[in-house]
Amino acid sequence: MKRHILPLPGERAPGGLAHLTAPLTLLFLGYLAVAGSFVAATAEHVDAALALLTGFAGCALLMPACALLAQRFPHRRWASGLWVFCPLALQPYLYVSAERYATALHGRYLDGEIIAWERLVFGGSPNLALDRYVTPVLTEVMMACYFSYYLLMSLPALWLVARRRARHAAELMFAQFLAHALCYPGYVLLPLRGPVHALAGEFGTPQLSGFFVTATQNAIMRLDPLGTCFPSSHVAMSWAALLTMRRLVPGRVFRPCAVLVCCLTISVVYCRYHYLSDVCVGLAVAALAAYLTRRLHKEYPHVPSGDRTGRALADRGRLRRGVAARS
Repeated sequence: MKRHILPLPGERAPGGLAHLTAPLTLLFLGYLAVAGSFVAATAEHVDAALALLTGFAGCALLMPACALLAQRFPHRRWASGLWVFCPLALQPYLYVSAERYATALHGRYLDGEIIAWERLVFGGSPNLALDRYVTPVLTEVMMACYFSYYLLMSLPALWLVARRRARHAAELMFAQFLAHALCYPGYVLLPLRGPVHALAGEFGTPQLSGFFVTATQNAIMRLDPLGTCFPSSHVAMSWAALLTMRRLVPGRVFRPCAVLVCCLTISVVYCRYHYLSDVCVGLAVAALAAYLTRRLHKEYPHVPSGDRTGRALADRGRLRRGVAARS
């Protein structure tokens, strides 16, 4: 069976409804179907369940609309960009909405259990251990690393779209959204408020203080939903993106992103947004998401700009697809 794919530079646009059947579109719609089914099944324990289901329905209509635009204008970067970035644009709504159903199964947050488990395994709380190193300058650096998440989730895909590599941008966005989708069951199975709330009375420095970035990030975190700590979606999405990005972008783009992702991983614990357990499971989710992304996109030639083997990879990919089509 021949699979629908997006065009690389110089290739003809795919026929049929390739964007509607592409992995990114199907993943997004599949997530909405699963989340909507769970909300409907636990409606009596979900705040404003009907409004939430209506919002999911609106998202489910918007994604195919963007896919059809990308199909209608396959070589227009604005159309490809709308489709590729649609899941990312709607993600804040989906993420904030998770607070409404995070405690639908347990009816409460389970921070006490995870804190006791970490103290048993690590001999103490890693969040409290980092408290001894807190300074305003270090806090500002860590907050900047945490804030870089918003750039990491958008700029590499935008870079690919700008170079008319919508297929690769869609693959990168697929990895990111898949990682986040895999985090949602954790929110329900182990709803946590996070160490910033649960350990508030135990920190030697009650409030992290820094400068401009710290103030900006603190303002953003006032909108952060409760119950969405386990696993860390920041860690899962950024590492899934990084592991996928290494096949899609040149070293000059990959290396700075790798440094930021490593620093971000430390910052989520330092900034008291996540337990170390959230980070460990987030890394496992990222590895799974990156593996599944590569398996689903394995026949696509990856051609990082500036890579000397780029042309050979593209030619080999086209030859392989030609042989498969004739067979």
